[in-house]
Amino acid sequence: MDVKAVLVQVKYFSEQALYQQSEELLTSVLAVEPNNHEALYYRGFNAYHCQKLSEARELFSQALQHKATDLYHFMLGNVLVEQHQYQEAEAQYHQAIALNPAYVDAYSNLGVALKNQQRETEAIVQYQRALALDSNHCGAYCNLGLSLKSQGQISEAIASYQQALALNPNHVVSHYNLGLAYEELRDLDKTLACYLTVVALNPRYTRVYLNLGLVYLMRKNFIEGWKYYEWRLKDKIITPPALKKKPKWGGESLVGKVIYVYHEQGLGDTLQFCRFLPQLKQLGAKQVLFKCQQGLEGLLATSLPEVDIVHAATPDEWLSFDIQCHLMSLPHLLNLTYQDLPNPALPYLRADINKVVAYQQRYFNTPKMKIGLFWQGSPTHKKDKDRSIPFTYFEPLLQLPNVQFYSIQKGVGIEQLYQSAQVDTLVDLGTTFQNFTDTAAAIQNLDLLITVDSAVAHLAGALGKPVWIMVPTSLEFRWFLDERETIWYNNARLFRPPLGTEKQQLITTMYNELLLQTTGKVPQQ
Repeated sequence: MDVKAVLVQVKYFSEQALYQQSEELLTSVLAVEPNNHEALYYRGFNAYHCQKLSEARELFSQALQHKATDLYHFMLGNVLVEQHQYQEAEAQYHQAIALNPAYVDAYSNLGVALKNQQRETEAIVQYQRALALDSNHCGAYCNLGLSLKSQGQISEAIASYQQALALNPNHVVSHYNLGLAYEELRDLDKTLACYLTVVALNPRYTRVYLNLGLVYLMRKNFIEGWKYYEWRLKDKIITPPALKKKPKWGGESLVGKVIYVYHEQGLGDTLQFCRFLPQLKQLGAKQVLFKCQQGLEGLLATSLPEVDIVHAATPDEWLSFDIQCHLMSLPHLLNLTYQDLPNPALPYLRADINKVVAYQQRYFNTPKMKIGLFWQGSPTHKKDKDRSIPFTYFEPLLQLPNVQFYSIQKGVGIEQLYQSAQVDTLVDLGTTFQNFTDTAAAIQNLDLLITVDSAVAHLAGALGKPVWIMVPTSLEFRWFLDERETIWYNNARLFRPPLGTEKQQLITTMYNELLLQTTGKVPQQ
């Protein structure tokens, strides 16, 4: 066998994505020369492009044991990046660069490894080194844009993506990242155009579809929006329970069937979307089972008599049902349009009357206006830094006359209250909450809740209580783009800071409005 000649054929087949033909030849080569580094490399190449990452990692490592080349180190680094082993990938790229100081792709990908370690400044240096060697390197401009965006330099990031697209108008990743950058600027028209270009260029670039759905939702195109929102399941962003033996509901007749709906994502999502559960009974379902998060069971059982609430700790295998569904798939399967909201009529949740009375007698026996404050959402939420605010931001409100303030905060964030000099001006109710029936009873006694975008915001809205919600500067599909009110809750007002401004300005706006309400005085400018 002429091994060199066969490896030439292997190279051709691998680069043309003809992996089966390549593998057949590689088997014959490795049978003769089991330590042939080129054959090991190409088998690793094939495994890498077939997403067999563990196999590719082992094969590239074996090839390097027999011959250390810049290419082998580079490809091993690429595998490690995909396995999220960024420090190990960084070391491999450095090895590749040591062997070939002009290796442009190695500098660019080293930047990616650094970026994924939140070392953005170092990453930018590597992208700039790549571009110094090759000013026409589309990938380096695209990667540079990512790091610039992470540092808040949105205009510079857009310019970098546009430079990449000037070099390669069909570069799908640059179109996608450009869409993300326009989204930061709240330019939904340009964002949508970028995402649709991605779909046209490469329909298999599936990561675009969920984002496309969110843009459609923010533009109030619910039919397209909910349809594409289902990609959260296809891309496994949301993992369903292991119920493979039961079919997923696809919108067909429910007459006579038992449907099991399970929660997903956060507490706020459950409180917002549980409104649709009774409709399943109206569509003829024999029984509607719903498993919610721990702490919500009592509230939902009280509020949704048509639904059988399953305790969070109940094993799924104990349940008997015909069909299953994710909670946040209901708007899609029910063909919900923007015009259908609010749905159902508010309020659709209700507090336990006995607890409402108990809270009223113990904490709310005052003629003053009663305002609740909530400032810290779950710190594990991916947008928590954008939505939560320090308690100190609320301190100017505490100077309002004729107002009694209440803390609705529980758990993380309550320490901020006790670190404040204003701690004695609030009644801390959070320490009394055992579950959401308590929270609902407390909120029912308020005249107004002021809160960040959180579960308690949805709870107040669903209870029909006045609520002022400080929404994040980043786009959130349920709050749309620039509205001051929300069709989800007709008793809610949205307060959002303009781009480039601080959230403290929202507190000033609230203070002025409340001063006028409580005293009739117009604040001095």
